Amino acid sequence: MMFTKRLREGVRRGRITSTIRIWKNARVKLGNRYPMEDGHVVVDSIKPIALDDITFEMARESGFANVEDLLKTAKHGSGDNVYFIRFHYLRPGAWETAPARTGMREKDFRRLALGMEGAVEAAHMGHPDFRVNNRIFATLHDDRAFGMVMLTPGQQAEFIRADPESFQPENGAWGRAGCTRVTVADVQEETLGEAMTLAWQNAVNKGPSKPARKRAVTAAPRAKKRPARRAKPR
Repeated sequence: MMFTKRLREGVRRGRITSTIRIWKNARVKLGNRYPMEDGHVVVDSIKPIALDDITFEMARESGFANVEDLLKTAKHGSGDNVYFIRFHYLRPGAWETAPARTGMREKDFRRLALGMEGAVEAAHMGHPDFRVNNRIFATLHDDRAFGMVMLTPGQQAEFIRADPESFQPENGAWGRAGCTRVTVADVQEETLGEAMTLAWQNAVNKGPSKPARKRAVTAAPRAKKRPARRAKPR
């Protein structure tokens, strides 16, 4: 699972062992592990609760000053289901087996993208893209094995640091600007959901995209007709 920078030290030290997430559907599974920097977070329990069930004690246990502070970061996407999740942190090297491929597929990437409020599917240069307010925030590659989410360079760096097997910059200037390639079969659904939400928010914050104006075509000036020369009398 992804945690904001200010919470990670508490997670690593074992002071933070729970989190509250507001999703459309549960994005983590009991017993699964999720990358966090060099270590992993393992889910111990998942409990659906009502929004009114969130207490001050839950907020403090999750690393926040109060419930209001927690709710500022708890919502991911357009869902309104509340989950209280308990977990523990595994330090680097504590889990020796390689993480299994998640089995995420093209349809899962598409489902998460279209789960964003106002998102629609279109096409760009022959492959599917996902837009809000006519702005692209995610795409699928031609081979459907990879996707792309449009993050900021800072957001991109955070995801690559947390899960380099799943996230890498796209090639060239697009990658340097924040376009981030996702290996669909390797990425955890919850992590992709958070990246997708950020990409969607980036597009929404830019406002609606204005259609490109067509340049007026200026007609070339017509050549002036020269008067016909009269034949000189002989």
